[in-house]
Amino acid sequence: MTARTKNKSNNAGRNPPQEMQNAGIKVLDGLPWGTHFCQFYKTKKDLLDILVPYFRTGLENNELCVWITSDFLTAEDARAAMAKAVPDFSRYLQKRQIEIFPHTQWYLKEGRFDMDRVLEQWINKYGQGIKAGFEGARVSGNPFWISNKKDWNDFAEYEAGINNVIGSYKLLVLCTYPLDKCGADEILDAVNNHEFAIVKRSGIWTVIESRANLKTKNALQKSERQYRSLFNRMTESFALCEIIYDKKGAPCDYRFIDANPAFEKFIGLKRNRIVGHLRSEIPIPLTPASFATYANTALTGNAACFENYSKALGKQYSVCVYSTARGQFATIFTDITERKLAEKRKLAAEIELKRHAAKLEKAVAELKNLQLAVENASDIIFIADSKGTILSINKAAESILGYETGDIAGKNIALFGSPVDPEFYPKMWRAIKKGSRIFSGEVANMSKDGKKRIFDLKTSPVIGRSGKILFFVGIMRDRTEAKEIDRAKTEFISLAAHQLRTPLATMTMAAEMILNGNIGQANSAAKEQLKNIYDSAYQMSGLIELFLNLSRIELGRLEINPEPIKMEELANDILKDIMPQAQKKKLTLETDFDEKLPIVNIDRRIMHISLENLLTNAVKYTPAGGKIKFAVRVEKNRIISSVTDNGCGIPKNQLPMLFTKMFRADNVGDAKGMGLGLNMAKNSIEQSGGAIFVQSEENKGSTFSISIPLSGMKRKSIRMES
Repeated sequence: MTARTKNKSNNAGRNPPQEMQNAGIKVLDGLPWGTHFCQFYKTKKDLLDILVPYFRTGLENNELCVWITSDFLTAEDARAAMAKAVPDFSRYLQKRQIEIFPHTQWYLKEGRFDMDRVLEQWINKYGQGIKAGFEGARVSGNPFWISNKKDWNDFAEYEAGINNVIGSYKLLVLCTYPLDKCGADEILDAVNNHEFAIVKRSGIWTVIESRANLKTKNALQKSERQYRSLFNRMTESFALCEIIYDKKGAPCDYRFIDANPAFEKFIGLKRNRIVGHLRSEIPIPLTPASFATYANTALTGNAACFENYSKALGKQYSVCVYSTARGQFATIFTDITERKLAEKRKLAAEIELKRHAAKLEKAVAELKNLQLAVENASDIIFIADSKGTILSINKAAESILGYETGDIAGKNIALFGSPVDPEFYPKMWRAIKKGSRIFSGEVANMSKDGKKRIFDLKTSPVIGRSGKILFFVGIMRDRTEAKEIDRAKTEFISLAAHQLRTPLATMTMAAEMILNGNIGQANSAAKEQLKNIYDSAYQMSGLIELFLNLSRIELGRLEINPEPIKMEELANDILKDIMPQAQKKKLTLETDFDEKLPIVNIDRRIMHISLENLLTNAVKYTPAGGKIKFAVRVEKNRIISSVTDNGCGIPKNQLPMLFTKMFRADNVGDAKGMGLGLNMAKNSIEQSGGAIFVQSEENKGSTFSISIPLSGMKRKSIRMES
């Protein structure tokens, strides 16, 4: 055995995170909770010299004190000594902070020593003290009552048992042994079962340790250095804490016993602001659920892990809680902010990926449906590159024209179909290069069996991100049968009109002769009826003439015979025909003709019919008292005749259909008409090389214009029927 004196290094081998307690014994430094040591004494004074200051310090530190006496120093002796040393000792007794039992009531209940029962008594008593709000407990027992070898062996085993459990509690245990009753074996047992012993030598209290204990402490010192190095270098935030209880014994707070540098960095406080302080004294955000977890782990020993977010720290972290001793817990904090952000980004990316995958899946399904629809469409649908080479074509080409798709793919669209209009392809390529609109026109194709078929062709460019044309899509609808039906209908209308022309002319002439008195006089009643017959026949003749002109245009039989015409004279002739209708509705009809209008080669009949149609419509759709302006002017290399009114105008969404056959706008009201005049004017003017266009705003009026090149109309030599 080795003697030691009071020295700062005496507790160097203790677990560094543990808080050191003042034992109240001069020869000792602070002791960590869980210290089990002994005293050898000869006299009552020896006992009291150690035990009185030991318990007095415990009372001052708000610790539970339990003193088990023997016959050598009775419970009455102990109370008297404490009362003499501790002012107001009765108060401590009253609140049961110190309890003094004779050995018969502690060790020898039921007349015998039961090691398990005694150990359980200590644990229960400790638990009561903690619940009562005491910081910990210090106890002392005396085996003076032992009188035989068996009891001594049982007590020595009991002392070893204390060593196995004491480390889990905030407890100091001091056992006192009478030297006079201990032989060499007993002294060795006592020293080996305790961390150290206190013995008076030459009147001086000395601490004695066994060589085995010194060897253990050296190993512990080495372990401590390794632990401290790990403790300081670990990247996780580590803190050791003890639970604080309220007066009712319920957990209410906790105190930091130790913390590593990573924990300081994590919460942004220095060590001296953490260690030794209550959590309530430190501005660390804590949810009630976290504290409940800490308290449960400290009391039950059950480890727990959870995640939390601190708005104050701006961090998300995981916490693992372990019990290091009863009433204590260790926490390991790991900053998982970046990981959570990465998980959130990953989750968002996965959601976005799933969304895109769903969109892609939907697009693929739609594409398959589209492909199926294209393949089975009754119209010919093809895709061509920007040079006009056909890349793909559906099966309708085979069923309509008799060609297999392989015979057509790779050929230029210009070779695939011949345009009915010679300007078709130049116009189409100009439209495609603009990339801004759908182009439509009519083409003729020869089927594989040599038959000519007519198609409506619509093309639409597909523009890439760079703005360049990637390819264009074309749809060809077979109009052959419809064209033949239209042609037969037109020919029938033409034939019917011709057949009606002669009897109507005869009827009109006869009515006119009677009205003029050339073949006798008719009474007034007869004249009124004849006038109705004459007017109806005249209107019917005009309608027949309209049908004949439309049929000529549709059958390609419209003859265009330009001749030098003075535009001002032609305009005035038309005004004479229109003026009675305008005056009837009290319309103001203004003219605006350029001075010295040129002589232009035009077909008088076509120009007269077209302008008369525009002026008639202006009169028809302008309300009574309105205004019409008829202008003829030269602009650059064209002569433009325009008619402007302040009538009902044309709805914007209906303008594209204005010049189609049989079209009438929704807002024309009760005004009579068939929707044929504008269609006829447009076709006849365009076939002669001119153009007709409109500007209109609903409820404000319209301006219709006919533009003819100064070079004149194009001649067309097909003869018109008389």
